[in-house]
Amino acid sequence: MNKSISFQSVLQAKRISTDLVKQFWFQHSFLTWQWWFLLGIAFLPWIFWYLWVADKRRLFELLTFAAFLDGCSLLFDTIGINEGAWFYPIQLYWSFDPPLVPVDITAIPVLFVIIYQLCERWWPFLLTTTLAALVSSFVFEPFFVYIGIYKIFYWKYIYSFPIYIMMVMTARAFTLFVKQKIQSPSRTI
Repeated sequence: MNKSISFQSVLQAKRISTDLVKQFWFQHSFLTWQWWFLLGIAFLPWIFWYLWVADKRRLFELLTFAAFLDGCSLLFDTIGINEGAWFYPIQLYWSFDPPLVPVDITAIPVLFVIIYQLCERWWPFLLTTTLAALVSSFVFEPFFVYIGIYKIFYWKYIYSFPIYIMMVMTARAFTLFVKQKIQSPSRTI
């Protein structure tokens, strides 16, 4: 028989789940070496990029590109977690959702914003993005599994490869569209 579930029981289960995640975070994540690693990933790439790599004259364009990637990364990460494809035993903060915010809003966007900045034409951008997607999928993701930050269930690294490419190419198209709209004079009828 199909028994109806009340909203109250869903809220109660959510509270229990939140309490368990919080307790686990304090016992197994907070202040571990992996936690410190995530803290560094959260800030150091942006600082490095801004101080030594960023073309300050194109800052709005570059940050538009990075913000689009931030949104895509957070969206895909949330979907993957909610579908049970993967999870993150080590988190920077227990209530972040998705839990791997430092990678979603820092590591991925900074890597690809550097490529965006350096490759102004589509073909070099596509080739470099493909190489970075290969490294991200088959080096960085396995490394995060190895050090215990990332736990995959039915996900395969090969699945990430086209997603990285799709996200980055879409971010480039979106950014160039926005750039063109900003630079073109408005037309009045």
